[in-house]
Amino acid sequence: MSNEHTGSTTRELSTQPANRRRPGVAATILLVVIVFGAVAASKFQKRESAIHFSQEASTSKPLVNTALATAAGATTEVTLPGNTEAVVVADIYARATGYVRTRAANIGDHVKMGQVLATIESPELDQELAQARATVEQSKASWRQAEANVARAEASVVEARARLEQTKANEALASATSDRWTRLVDKGVLPRQEGDERQYAYSARKAEAAAAEAAIHTATASVSAARASVVSAEATVRATQANVSRLERLVGFERVVAPYDGIITERLVEQGDLISSTGGVEGGRKLFAIAQPSTLRVQVNVPQSFAPDIQVGQETRLSVKERSGEQFSGKVVRTASSLNAASRTMLVEVQVDNRDGALLPGMFSEVKFALPRSHPATVIPAEALLANAKGTRVATVDPSGKIRFRNIEVARDLGTQIEITSGLNPNEVVILNPGEMLAEGQEVQAAGPMAHQERARR
Repeated sequence: MSNEHTGSTTRELSTQPANRRRPGVAATILLVVIVFGAVAASKFQKRESAIHFSQEASTSKPLVNTALATAAGATTEVTLPGNTEAVVVADIYARATGYVRTRAANIGDHVKMGQVLATIESPELDQELAQARATVEQSKASWRQAEANVARAEASVVEARARLEQTKANEALASATSDRWTRLVDKGVLPRQEGDERQYAYSARKAEAAAAEAAIHTATASVSAARASVVSAEATVRATQANVSRLERLVGFERVVAPYDGIITERLVEQGDLISSTGGVEGGRKLFAIAQPSTLRVQVNVPQSFAPDIQVGQETRLSVKERSGEQFSGKVVRTASSLNAASRTMLVEVQVDNRDGALLPGMFSEVKFALPRSHPATVIPAEALLANAKGTRVATVDPSGKIRFRNIEVARDLGTQIEITSGLNPNEVVILNPGEMLAEGQEVQAAGPMAHQERARR
């Protein structure tokens, strides 16, 4: 009995811990089941949400920002850079050789036409002028002597003619006497010797008449020679006077004067400088530069696309950075009427009234042209442009709310706007900042002009 009691007692003791462990294991298993159930429920809920979201996404329309394409105006404004310079600009060079005696002008001086800017001292030139004037006086004296010789030769002609008349009278008398004596000799009244003497006297008078005629010819030739000497002397006088005039003009160049009213923009000479009239490119040394800035010309290179629309007489507006907010009126005065082969631009000259001196020659400026538009154009915001491998396009929204892509041709980039010449019409709705996910024919919900149009239709 003791063994049985002992065995039963042992079994009771061995079963007690097992009974105590069963509730803990069950709790653990229950906790695991609850955790796995929660996780499964969460995944199922997420899956249901994803399916629901995908269904909603597949059925909803994307919202896009839109803008309305507008028609460009009848004229287009083109702003191009230009260089300003005075219309009248002159470089003043030395025409006399010598030393600068005085300098009376400096840069920035306003000078009047004829005002002395500098004087040059040239003793050699002054001496050459005095010598030339003496030569003129000498040639005039020779001219007067030649005229006197003409008068003397003409008097000789008159004297020779008078002598001829006298010899002809003596010849006639001798002829008559010889005839009478010959008749008397033939009748025997007078001796033949006396008749021969009268015949010889007649021959002598005849020879004297011939000599008088020859003297007339000689005197006439002397007159012609004397007159030729007069012509030569007169030509010499004119030549020497021309030389004097040349030297006087050179002496006048010793006074360097302003050719017109203007402003001295350059001064390249000082008092005491040696000046040579043959040292520079223009025949002398450059002394001053003078400009007349009351009217400025602006040279603008107009691109080929706008060149045909530029016409003489067109009004322009000019602006410079240094005169912020101000604009100056100008006018196209001439064009090159041809394009530069290298740059494909046409040179255009614009003149601006600058009597108030607000602009300075040499300023960089911008010239605005208002040109008539030769072809209609459409304007869209720059954000609507889509450029990729498929070309330059815009995405439009048709009246049914579907996307339509259009290939376009860009005329001008205006910064915030783009001008289009083909591919798009005014009043069409374009999408701003179109994404790569948009597709042709896709329905979208438009915000902007399209939304207003839809509300207006409702």
